[in-house]
Amino acid sequence: MAPEQFSEAGSGPPADLFAWACTIVAAGTGRPPFGSGHLPVVINRILTSEPEVGDLQGDLRELVLRCLAKNPAERPAASRALLALLGHPVPPQRLLATGQESAAPPSRAPRPTRSPRRNPQNPGCGRPGGGAGTRPPWRRWCWWRVARRTR
Repeated sequence: MAPEQFSEAGSGPPADLFAWACTIVAAGTGRPPFGSGHLPVVINRILTSEPEVGDLQGDLRELVLRCLAKNPAERPAASRALLALLGHPVPPQRLLATGQESAAPPSRAPRPTRSPRRNPQNPGCGRPGGGAGTRPPWRRWCWWRVARRTR
């Protein structure tokens, strides 16, 4: 568990990165970063001691140590940790904010309302005053529709 989970701060994405780093250390060295033993002893080590990362080296060691920081604000975001693992340069934070703005859906313009008057694109059925909107939709019959049905 991350140190902040033992206080009122609760957990969140930084706690997930702490757990990920603990898993990487245990998988890479065969030992948990804060040792083993009785639970109160391990909790005390998590809250006060520095982690032991064993033989981990290079960029992975640096990333794991940053993810095991006691203060959750000092841990990298998951996207930054992934980019570091993949060997890509980590962009500055302002680029990520710009990308979020451009990925936001466009605001919808209000749809124009239909006028109850005659629509020039749909002049109706050829009857005087028989354009769209002069009768309810279920009563919009053209004289030729009626004539076709009676034949």
